[in-house]
Amino acid sequence: MKKTIITLSLMSVLACLPALAGEEKELDGKAMCAKCELKKSEKCHTVIEVKDGSTTKLYWTTDNEVAKKFHKDICTKPLEVTAKGKVEEKDGKLYVELAKIEKKEKTDSVKE
Repeated sequence: MKKTIITLSLMSVLACLPALAGEEKELDGKAMCAKCELKKSEKCHTVIEVKDGSTTKLYWTTDNEVAKKFHKDICTKPLEVTAKGKVEEKDGKLYVELAKIEKKEKTDSVKE
């Protein structure tokens, strides 16, 4: 009986692990500095603003090499980006652990 309870407990924990690890998402939005552009932080930090219809969500990047390398590109001016990473919500904020982030290419189409 004890083995059965332990086995069921372990299976429950393992079933919850994907939810605890965060959900992989692709984000399309504007990357900017939380300090310089948004005035929401005392330190420079990369944030991605994503608009979905009438709502706007801010995704704060976690400190990893991808976010650190990209920050210099957006510290003084926001850029449209596509990013991919694991998203989690903590303390009422959305966080993304970036696996990849790229500047969107501008496409200037001229209509005549």
